Amino acid sequence: MSTLSALRRRLPAGWLCALTLCAFALQTDDFVITGVLPALARELTVGQAAAGQLVTVFSVICAAVAPVAAVVTARLPRRRLLTAALTLFCLANFAVLVTRSYGALMVLRVLAALAATVALPTVLAVTAHLAPPERRGSSLATVMAGLTGAVVIGVPAGTWTGAALGWRTRHPPQVLASRALQGVGWTTMKYTQLGRTGLKVSRLVLGTMNFGPQTDEAGSHTIMDAAQGAGVNFFDTANVYGFGADKGRTEEIVGTWFAKGGGRRDKTVLGTKVYANMAPEGGKVWPNHDKLSALNIRRSVDASLKRLGTDYIDLYQFHHVDRDTPWDEIWQAIDILVQQGKILYAGSSNHAGWHIARANETAARRGSLGLVSEQCLYNLAERRAEMEVIPAAQGYGLGVMPWSPLHGGLLGGALRKEREGGAGRSGVGRSADALANSAIRAKIQSYEDLLDKHGLEPGEVALAWLLTRPGVTGPIVGPRTTDQLASALRAVELTLPDDLLASLDEIFPGPGPSPEAFAW
Repeated sequence: MSTLSALRRRLPAGWLCALTLCAFALQTDDFVITGVLPALARELTVGQAAAGQLVTVFSVICAAVAPVAAVVTARLPRRRLLTAALTLFCLANFAVLVTRSYGALMVLRVLAALAATVALPTVLAVTAHLAPPERRGSSLATVMAGLTGAVVIGVPAGTWTGAALGWRTRHPPQVLASRALQGVGWTTMKYTQLGRTGLKVSRLVLGTMNFGPQTDEAGSHTIMDAAQGAGVNFFDTANVYGFGADKGRTEEIVGTWFAKGGGRRDKTVLGTKVYANMAPEGGKVWPNHDKLSALNIRRSVDASLKRLGTDYIDLYQFHHVDRDTPWDEIWQAIDILVQQGKILYAGSSNHAGWHIARANETAARRGSLGLVSEQCLYNLAERRAEMEVIPAAQGYGLGVMPWSPLHGGLLGGALRKEREGGAGRSGVGRSADALANSAIRAKIQSYEDLLDKHGLEPGEVALAWLLTRPGVTGPIVGPRTTDQLASALRAVELTLPDDLLASLDEIFPGPGPSPEAFAW
């Protein structure tokens, strides 16, 4: 596959076309009325100079208000902001069809100008935000071509239409153009059902482990708004996140975001976890304050609900297997919580294949639903989950959510970042340990060289590869910034051709299924 072909695969054509069409409509609305001023003035019984003020008012508002609007709306969720602005723009233009007075038309022009003042800078910001870094300039140029096209094509065409069919008809085409952007929602997030359940979730899961330790509350809220605005509806956290003396802090940050309202909680499929010792770092845990006894499960779910500021948890997950607590006891506690409406589903994390089998066989015997999901370490560089965990999950109808999809940054362009002096996470932890191994380092170099030839970003390919794997609901991404989130979102749009998938398998071969993987 050529580099050009690969890059075109990376660019979501739907939202780029819609953004360009939107820019075209917004710019056309500014000047198109100029060509129909005589007809407009005659029908409204005003002078042409007064009719011309409809153009002046629109232009002055755009010029004067745009800088202020850009500052005031900078921290607002872009998708909701753009949808609201385009809705107002559409309504103002459609209302022209029934307007019979000059004063009412002037009010509609003011409303349309205010909407355009917010919408056009947001269109450009969205383009810069969603476009891959290496395509950002060309994407912005494409959208800006919509402004040029408005002058070259839109204004003359609107003038001709107005002259032929009446000046009011110049507005609906612009409405349709702006509605096109709302139609695609400038996101093409894909959804799937969680395992064997009827619950529909996004193909990316927003992991929140960095909220608190790495990203402050305001930044975390911005990321969650951006994720939900882009169509991500599946959020994952845990009671222990925050760590050290701040255990539980991450759940609190998610809770304060829910408290902002605006349908945030209703639009979110929320998962959290139980198991960890919640005593402060170095503190001795009191008996029954960790693991999966019925007592700790009851205590922990109430504490999580309080921190999260909600009255139910969609997916309550066992963060680790508890080898001391029988599954009958665990399911009894879970069944009670389901009956109380405190949780809807139960899932597992870091469980072996046989743990999943025992858990769900026990649940079936009790008439319980059992586990519906499993979180496991799974990525291109660590594929041992393919031996038994993923087959067990598939066999029992569990959705799989791989954690650490970039293997601690190893698969996110670690060597390139190392050369550029920006190693970040890849310079510590799991990634640093792997790069200290010359054989693994050579594999990563081959991986980055391969993707460089295709013009693809390593981190995005690593996520896109997981989305091709059988049984995977969606990888858990843990962005610390909105730029990292934007990169993850682009992975959903990325289609990996068969030859590239084969090359990735050559660099990172899987272990094969059990028992063949180890028996012969």
